[in-house]
Amino acid sequence: MASSFIYRPHVHNLDNVSTPDVLIDHVSILKGEETAAAPIDRITTNVEIQVVGGSTVPDAAIVLVGAGAGTLLSVASNHGNRDEPVNRLSCVKPLSRQAWRLSDIADHVAELKLRNFAINGDDNELIQQGTFGDIFGSIEDDILLGNIQLLTGLNLDMETRANNYKVEIEDPVLSRKLDFQYWVQEI
Repeated sequence: MASSFIYRPHVHNLDNVSTPDVLIDHVSILKGEETAAAPIDRITTNVEIQVVGGSTVPDAAIVLVGAGAGTLLSVASNHGNRDEPVNRLSCVKPLSRQAWRLSDIADHVAELKLRNFAINGDDNELIQQGTFGDIFGSIEDDILLGNIQLLTGLNLDMETRANNYKVEIEDPVLSRKLDFQYWVQEI
């Protein structure tokens, strides 16, 4: 089992893009009042994940990353079986390589819109949505260096199965989006 993970996000600042190396030592998943640790080897930036069986579901997450120049914000999926505990250890957690600096959006973070789509061919079915403020309340900017937190809690309204999902976060104040698309392969 891995003891650390190197996260290399493309950090979109207000005027440029940088790609730091962030060494991750600890992963936690928060859903409402529940918090659970997850092993480092459950995090991936791969765009394709493998799952056992067909009963897994996506779960859009806002990601906070403790980095040297301040907390980063990104998106991921807490993919797993519905009946598992909050950390859903049966599946890896695909994580976007695109991120924003939390300091750039701290004054309007509650307005961020998180969405999750199931994609079947040309059909995009919206299966999760909400604003950061409605779902998570306030945000802590004291994420320790080397820590990742996945914040989940959106209701899942999924009618059809899919093997392709897109998670996005929209900043309506600065008119920009981060999105991340990933594929699920059943084995």
